[in-house]
Amino acid sequence: MDTATEIKTVAGESKTAKSITEAKIIDFLWWMKKQGYKETTIISRGVRLRRLVNLGANLNNPESVKETIAKQDKWKDSMKEVAVFAYDLYAKWPILKHHQPRQH
Repeated sequence: MDTATEIKTVAGESKTAKSITEAKIIDFLWWMKKQGYKETTIISRGVRLRRLVNLGANLNNPESVKETIAKQDKWKDSMKEVAVFAYDLYAKWPILKHHQPRQH
């Protein structure tokens, strides 16, 4: 395989992985909506998760997420904390379990 083909293959895999990750984030945010979370919370969690992905975190690997957050030297502790909160709920996200919706 020549270098140009290798680059195209790697780029294609990367694009596919990002598409899958984005689809999972959308599914997660929809789950939050159905659970009764406020719209502002849903939007905020989506922004945080997408930011982590853009910084190189693999949302399927908690150690990758921890490492990505730890490397953000310019982030205040409060920013790191909200990123951790967003990921924590995502990591606990039950795909097949039933939970009663939250009450406002």
